[in-house]
Amino acid sequence: MDTSADSHLLARAAIRFVRDARAPRGIRFCRVCQFPLNVTTVDPWPLDRIRIENFTTLSDMRATSAEGCSICFRLLEFFYGQIPVETPPLNMEDLGLGWIKYPGTSTIEVGFCNGGLSFEALYDRSSTFELIVAKEGSNVNGHDLDGQVSGSLIPPADMGSDATMSALAAWVEECCHSHSKCPNPLPQLPKRVLLINNRTWPPTVRLHESLGKQARYTCLSYCWGQFRPACLTFRSTLEANRQSIAWQSLPKLFQDAVIATSKLGLFYLWIDSMCIIQDDIQDWRAESAKMAAIYENAFITICAAAARSSNEGLFTQPPQHFKPSSLAADTDGTTVFVRRKHRHPYWHRMDSAFPLLSRAWAYQESLLSRRLIYFTNTEIVWECRGMRRFQCGLPETDDHVMISQTGRQMGWENVFDIWENIVRDYSRLSLTFQNDKLPALSGIATKVARHHRERLGRYVAGCWIGTLFEDLCWYHDSSDRVPRPSAWRAPTWSWISVDTPVQRVGAESLYNYVLSKAAVVDVECSLAGPDEFGELLSARLQLDARMFEGTLVYKVDPEGDTKNPCRIYTAHLRNPALKFVVHPDYDIPTPGPNHLPSGSSVYLMELVWRGLAYPGFWLVLKCVDQDRQIYERVGASRYTDNLGFTHNYPLEPKKTITIV
Repeated sequence: MDTSADSHLLARAAIRFVRDARAPRGIRFCRVCQFPLNVTTVDPWPLDRIRIENFTTLSDMRATSAEGCSICFRLLEFFYGQIPVETPPLNMEDLGLGWIKYPGTSTIEVGFCNGGLSFEALYDRSSTFELIVAKEGSNVNGHDLDGQVSGSLIPPADMGSDATMSALAAWVEECCHSHSKCPNPLPQLPKRVLLINNRTWPPTVRLHESLGKQARYTCLSYCWGQFRPACLTFRSTLEANRQSIAWQSLPKLFQDAVIATSKLGLFYLWIDSMCIIQDDIQDWRAESAKMAAIYENAFITICAAAARSSNEGLFTQPPQHFKPSSLAADTDGTTVFVRRKHRHPYWHRMDSAFPLLSRAWAYQESLLSRRLIYFTNTEIVWECRGMRRFQCGLPETDDHVMISQTGRQMGWENVFDIWENIVRDYSRLSLTFQNDKLPALSGIATKVARHHRERLGRYVAGCWIGTLFEDLCWYHDSSDRVPRPSAWRAPTWSWISVDTPVQRVGAESLYNYVLSKAAVVDVECSLAGPDEFGELLSARLQLDARMFEGTLVYKVDPEGDTKNPCRIYTAHLRNPALKFVVHPDYDIPTPGPNHLPSGSSVYLMELVWRGLAYPGFWLVLKCVDQDRQIYERVGASRYTDNLGFTHNYPLEPKKTITIV
């Protein structure tokens, strides 16, 4: 965005033009906050107003304060008390302020941004605030602020308060009675559930064998962390847990989940570590294969978004700085409040405030569940197939906040785009046990296969046979490098085999223009258990393809660091004029079992050609058995001049190779 002085003037002029064109003649508005200066009957920030972006400084606010804007006067005082103490010495009057109003909202967001007209700074919620208008008679603690902001300005005393549970009960009722997309069948309970008896306090809990009984139940989605509570179910504790589970043996998170389930009027709760026998691999594999059904059939999934382990609870006390402060009141009873901007959970952005949203298992659980309640440190957030609700009052129409956007697209109209998004998002998430990478995705894969088995074919190691060449077109495009996992869990041609974030060549053009340069001879895999989407023992891919030998060369910076961004890894063919930029799958420069020294021989296998306007995609392979032509994938390359390559290098005949 242009940061010149002229652009600042044009932006402000455009804002005033929009404002003045809709306002009655003779009304003056503050050029900074856009609040009416000489009347009290005009809505300051109408709901249907287009997006507004503005850049000012504290000096601008001081000037408008002198011109009679009471909002700027009070806000200036407020901001001087909010500037972080770690802020380095600077001219406070020149401190930048970015202002944003999103369509469909009646609030203005304002935050410190020192980067000129850079509204990305507003995404740092620690330095962003909201201005909210409330009319006389509006219940600031209630659900209607001037008919435009639904929610509560003041955070509840804790997330388990009566006010929070009342709001939650209202959302449940609205969903059950108004949403055709949110069915309410009476499902069969999972094999084991926790049975809650709330006729005593604290409630009594025991492990219950359901034996096919039908009833509503909740699931808990949470971070395991390093803490291991005494109540977990092992073969040695199975019978005791069936009899009774001592309340004091439950960690705080499990206790709060029991209470929340009980307050929702339900008696059954499913928690993986208590309902699956932890030291019985056969039971674990059998139950993990049912994950799709367990979370899909749950009435509600309770998400401990802010808890880092089961030792932390759901019912936290929101920080006081989220409590709104009154800036000014007009004669008609209009009051403007300012509060620190809430940080909202969404999957595509890593946020330390929501550790759950960095976990792979939780991602699957969110996509499969029909209803979710996110307990954060400041509010609860509701999401179902028909709506999203934020306790802070953020309108549902705020489309820049998407908690599990991919999951809400489970209509599968475009399964190719959805799977591409899943691969990208899932590969960025963490696992406690690295061998869980396929099991933690198996529920999603099960649902995809249920809808599109005919189109996608068999599922193998995170890929689909029907779109295998497209699924092989993944790469890691970042300077971050991690070693290849020491324990085998997937073949090297699968993105499941690496611990790095990956992305695939864009589906929009790939699926329409791909020309396969190789042919599948055979795909074999051996399953570790009953789940066809779960763990593997082995897998191999046999192809007829053309390959070209080259030399891997590392471009070293002046300091001698070979861990540079992947675009500097270059493989040279025999013709010095032809160079391929390589995207390594893992940290190949560092000495170790998978180290490839500079000068190593590698092979480029032509995989697909996407047409004249798009780069071809090549696999970078190393040979592990020359006699049997067995190779491992170590990276990928996107060569942009397919015709130039063809003209400058003789085409070699295809041969049959095996990639493991």
